[in-house]
Amino acid sequence: MEKEKVASYVKTILKNIVDNIGCTEYGPAASFKDIVKAIVNNTSEVLSIAAPTQIEGIPELVSVSVPRRLGETIGY
Repeated sequence: MEKEKVASYVKTILKNIVDNIGCTEYGPAASFKDIVKAIVNNTSEVLSIAAPTQIEGIPELVSVSVPRRLGETIGY
């Protein structure tokens, strides 16, 4: 029974966070649109995107959101 309770909580927490702090559920889609637009239009705009990053002490690459210059060639 505890497993079902946890699963239910995890499924509803995002909606609760959005409802309580007034965020929009469309934020991630808007960010993705801006990233694609910067790459397609080769704007060289700096946006925060998640990219595979090597972190000292962690053997595998980790996706971390960091500022990147976007255009035909994504700047790492």
